[in-house]
Amino acid sequence: MSKVRVHLCFLVAAASAVLACSIQSSVAATKGSAVTVAINVAGSDAGSIKKSLKAVSRLEVLTTAESPSIETVRSVAQADAKRFTEAIHADGFYAATVDVAVTEPDGTYRAEFAVKPGPRYRITQYQIVYTDEGNDRPTTPADLKIDTNGSSRGADILDIQQKILSALKERGYPSAVITERRAQARMDQPTAVMQFITTSGLLASFGPTVWPDDLRTRKSYLQTFVPWKQGQQFNMSKANQLRDDLINTGLFTVVDVQPGKTSADGATPVDVTLIERKPRTFAAGVTYSTNIGVGGQVSWEHRNLFRHGETLSANLNVSQVSQTASLDYKSPRILHKTDLIIATSLSNETTPYDAATSDSTAELDYHLTRHLTPKAGVELFFSSSSDAFGHHKTALIGFPVGLAYSTIENVLNPTKGWDSAVSFEPYVGVSSGTIGFSQLQGTASYHWPFDPNRQWVGALWERWVQRLERAWLPFPPTSAITRVAQARCAPTAIA
Repeated sequence: MSKVRVHLCFLVAAASAVLACSIQSSVAATKGSAVTVAINVAGSDAGSIKKSLKAVSRLEVLTTAESPSIETVRSVAQADAKRFTEAIHADGFYAATVDVAVTEPDGTYRAEFAVKPGPRYRITQYQIVYTDEGNDRPTTPADLKIDTNGSSRGADILDIQQKILSALKERGYPSAVITERRAQARMDQPTAVMQFITTSGLLASFGPTVWPDDLRTRKSYLQTFVPWKQGQQFNMSKANQLRDDLINTGLFTVVDVQPGKTSADGATPVDVTLIERKPRTFAAGVTYSTNIGVGGQVSWEHRNLFRHGETLSANLNVSQVSQTASLDYKSPRILHKTDLIIATSLSNETTPYDAATSDSTAELDYHLTRHLTPKAGVELFFSSSSDAFGHHKTALIGFPVGLAYSTIENVLNPTKGWDSAVSFEPYVGVSSGTIGFSQLQGTASYHWPFDPNRQWVGALWERWVQRLERAWLPFPPTSAITRVAQARCAPTAIA
């Protein structure tokens, strides 16, 4: 059984005011004497310092032992004093001192710490100090275009350290590590020079890309995603780009891209780890609604048909009033950055009139940049229908062109960013005479996370369609406008 007693006391002197905070915890050991710990911190930052010291203390571990001796208590208390000093120094109090005294009043052990943090120092200069040889390497965060604010808090220093490492890897040093941080403090004034002791390794260039041997997907297809040429200076952001592009293929459950060991000439292989998804999906279902009656749907998809990431999907939807069959095929990167998409569908409706239609589209998508994709294609549409006014046939050919813009990182599990597209499609054809019209449409969606782990994501959609009265003029009066907006909030697939 344990109990905790907390005392807060304010000591006011005539010459100066000093805030002291004392925390005492008394926990009985399984057998024998109790161990009482008191941490007294002077200064206006006592509350935050106290909390950080409490987190690194090891004295309370003794409460799980049987009858700790006075020598054991003193040894652990001295170790705690060292940990306390390191923790306070790491938070910018470079002149801090910690004293500890262990006594044994009334058959109990008492460890009392006296902490004098002194002033929090300000960093006036930052240096990158290398332990290995090299030429023309950045020596300050400013050389890497990293902003600094002079704060000596541990979290701020660690943030700068991580930015230095990331920037060095962007500049061709994939093996860079920071082994130590040193603060050279001036005791006559609360300022210091912060040194990041760094081993950069050799200036590296891209070596061969090493793919797994047990893949069904052809390496020639995967190689088209590599955004560098062998021999170029190493850049970690390009390795991350390859990882993101491989994820977006939808072919893999695990994707990891890491630099390998740099050779003596600086060549660094890039090791790619991949685990393939199952390529086929089959789904079936039954539906019922009061307006169309009983229905059913069946779908099948293959995501790596010819081992180059080709996708073939077939869908069949049947009800008492309509039947629709569709076939979609996508061949990615047929011309390095160009995708071929072919889609065709057949449908038949019996209510409120009899109509049979077919619609086929062939489209080329060119990935101009990572975010921007121009599109162009051709569409053939045929319709045959019968109603109270007679029998009608329509044949149309359309030439859709469009532009898509997306900042979504993972299309299979979007958590942040924009996804938008706009298209213009003129049609010409025959239907009781020559006809012509055009259609302008756009879609946009935005995803934003509600928490740092991106487990809950909000999304907003907007879609609009304008049908224009003429085939080739983009801005005639509109004859029909359709707008659809939708919003949702849902958990993502990230656990």
